[in-house]
Amino acid sequence: RLRAARWTQNAQGEDVYEEASDLVFFPKRLDIKPGDQKVVRLAISEPPGQGERAWRLFVEELPPAETPRDGQTKLSVLLTIGVPVFSSPAGAKPELKVSSSVLKRDGTLELTVKNYGASRTRISRLVSGEDRTVSDALPGRYVFPGIEKTYRVKADTALCREQGRLKIETDGALVDAEPASPRCAS
Repeated sequence: RLRAARWTQNAQGEDVYEEASDLVFFPKRLDIKPGDQKVVRLAISEPPGQGERAWRLFVEELPPAETPRDGQTKLSVLLTIGVPVFSSPAGAKPELKVSSSVLKRDGTLELTVKNYGASRTRISRLVSGEDRTVSDALPGRYVFPGIEKTYRVKADTALCREQGRLKIETDGALVDAEPASPRCAS
């Protein structure tokens, strides 16, 4: 089964989903066997506006029709996949700025990032000035326009001794973090 949801982010940068009727798709239901590929056609029923819009098209596995026989127990694990869908104005780009970064003694790096641009971006990982991966396990990687997010990740405390530049790798480029290196908590 397929289901569309309007995708926004609240003031804390958390994903919010609401039922959507402006993303039209066909077919509504499909059967995918192992090794099969299927095409789903998408359209937006409203004309593009000034800002970027986002949806998730959820592909949901339905439970099997078979029921357990007398004395049997059956456990089904069902899969749901949310495919991102975006509609952006021509020339819209993200513009990330880091307002603060603090590396605590326990190795927790707190990084606050705001997207001042007109398009979303997806953060892949954090990189030191020596191109060493600082963290590549970022939850909630998308940052929508106008949204500020604070990430808390485990990082090597050696970053404080390096005094190197901290960079954010996005799906478009490497962005220098400002301030250049994290403030190290004592």
